[in-house]
Amino acid sequence: MRFDPLSWILRGRPSLEIEYLLLDWLTVEAVPMLGTQPMIFDSFEQSGAGIGAGLGIWLDGKAFSGYVLRPLMQINAMHYKTDYTGTLMENESNDIEHTEVRVGGMIGGHNRWDFFTIAWGIGLTVDTNVDNTDRTLRMSEASAAKIHQFGQVFSPKVDLISRLSLGVVF
Repeated sequence: MRFDPLSWILRGRPSLEIEYLLLDWLTVEAVPMLGTQPMIFDSFEQSGAGIGAGLGIWLDGKAFSGYVLRPLMQINAMHYKTDYTGTLMENESNDIEHTEVRVGGMIGGHNRWDFFTIAWGIGLTVDTNVDNTDRTLRMSEASAAKIHQFGQVFSPKVDLISRLSLGVVF
């Protein structure tokens, strides 16, 4: 069981990672997520919840130690809101609900000291939801953002993800 404080600080999406050993080299994980206010942004309100699932394919042949490949899937129901009361352009809103259906993968690793573990990873997910991605959240007269606020590295539907989790292994 692990907690990812980096996701909470940067994205306002704290998650608890619960992982179970199936085989010596294979694990399955469930990742419930709660959408809260990001600690580094205050120009909009974010709320919501979600659940993720994934596999851990351990490259060293021993789970919870060494390098891991993770195919992932996440479903997040998010709500974004601002206090903006001015005129809105077409496809703009100050209140947007969006359900993310993300599929992707991550490469990462675990360092373990007795029962304490630190997990890290980096990867990509794609939002497969066919919602209108042209919707824009208006935050102020001079500032607006697409509903895919975070990780717009390659396109509005592709998200660069990272993980830095602290936890224990039972």
